[in-house]
Amino acid sequence: RLTRELQVWTRLKHPNILELIGYHLNPQMTTASFVSPFMTNGNIDEYLDNAPGPVSDDLRLKLLRGSLNGLVYLHSLSPPICHADIKPGNVLITDETEAVLCDFGLARLADGQSSGLTTTKTIKGSTRYMSPELLDGDPVHTLSSDVWAYGCLVLKIMTGTLPYGNARSDGQILLALAREQLPAELTKLDLQGDKLKTLLMKCWDIDPSARPS
Repeated sequence: RLTRELQVWTRLKHPNILELIGYHLNPQMTTASFVSPFMTNGNIDEYLDNAPGPVSDDLRLKLLRGSLNGLVYLHSLSPPICHADIKPGNVLITDETEAVLCDFGLARLADGQSSGLTTTKTIKGSTRYMSPELLDGDPVHTLSSDVWAYGCLVLKIMTGTLPYGNARSDGQILLALAREQLPAELTKLDLQGDKLKTLLMKCWDIDPSARPS
């Protein structure tokens, strides 16, 4: 995973991607040290939880735009890169309140023709942000599964609510995904207007090919 993260991260340069300043690998290539800018605001969860007062919708939308810009950059590379672990903990906040994506340990180069990953096909990542097709017999993270996870990020940033928030275990979440059940929060919460709800419906389309790209 360390060498994979290094192979991906060294290719990336974008305002909404955490900068890699330097790194060191031991001779056996079993441990690595990465150097990147220190983010005093922490990740999105930490930033929102520690805010001195209410966080405006405008700022929340700014964080979503920054996260999306970083994801679009990854997906626009040649070949595209699938992050494979989009979640609040992997989005850091700069001093200028810009969102930057980090943690490329699960990232994979994607096949430009099929959007499939070119490496090992295993289910990894965060269960609450996992798309239903990842439970198939031949699971593989794709650009479309990144889009599903981004929809979950929209829900968390705009409402503070986790997808499948009532689930008491990963097993319950996996069962809901196997049944192709969308997060119930979609219908229960005020998502700041119809546009965001429409965005979530598109990101959470059960058909991966129908999701935004």
